[in-house]
Amino acid sequence: MLTLVDVAVHLRRSLVPDGNPFGSPLHQQFFLYCVGACLLVVALLGAPRWLGPRAWWASAALIIWELGAIGVWFVAYHAPNPPGLVPDEGYVSKILEVLVILALLPTLREALAAPSQVRELPASSQGREVSPGAVRRP
Repeated sequence: MLTLVDVAVHLRRSLVPDGNPFGSPLHQQFFLYCVGACLLVVALLGAPRWLGPRAWWASAALIIWELGAIGVWFVAYHAPNPPGLVPDEGYVSKILEVLVILALLPTLREALAAPSQVRELPASSQGREVSPGAVRRP
């Protein structure tokens, strides 16, 4: 949910002032953030079904995406907000991105801390079927 609110903030910035998300490089960045974040939200929601025990990959991808957005915000513009941006929107967006990261970290930690889910077969049934009344010989 937080990511979708952040997408709304970025989408608003990509469409203002002329409604063209490809009007300037800055508007393109905002629009591409929206597309990428939406795809990652879909991946995050579908990950348990599509990836099974590796569903944490979607969480990791969204965390990396948000860290990249924060990094671009600082590195590319050498300031908290790009020129011409309403001052509060940049801060609101970064707070949302940090909250998304904090919300996803426990899911990542649980997945990495969980013991392996691989189950070994008992020695008596390796490669052959054992009937319930069969006598087991060493």
